[in-house]
Amino acid sequence: MVQNRLLWALLTVVVGGLQALDSGALRAGSGAQALIVLGIAAPALALALTAKWEVWLIALIVGAGLLVWARVISLVSLNALHIGMMVPAMYIFFVCRLEKSVGAGGPGGAGATRA
Repeated sequence: MVQNRLLWALLTVVVGGLQALDSGALRAGSGAQALIVLGIAAPALALALTAKWEVWLIALIVGAGLLVWARVISLVSLNALHIGMMVPAMYIFFVCRLEKSVGAGGPGGAGATRA
């Protein structure tokens, strides 16, 4: 499971970085660039370092907020910068859904009955 989270953390950094480059982050000011780096790193680090989905969700919200802040203070239009947050959001959504389905009687879950 840890290797899976590390892969998703790496994917978050790659997709977020590519989206930042495509949005024109290199032309933004240094303050906006720092916010972009922190915004991409927050959910990636949370995915890599902990297994608690609550921490992942908080890191995702903080990361999205930092990216919005970067868009506000930047003199360059950073269109579609938030797309980089889709990768950790998808992982968090699917993990939460899988935990609920397993706990509600999925294969080997708590609700499974044995004859």
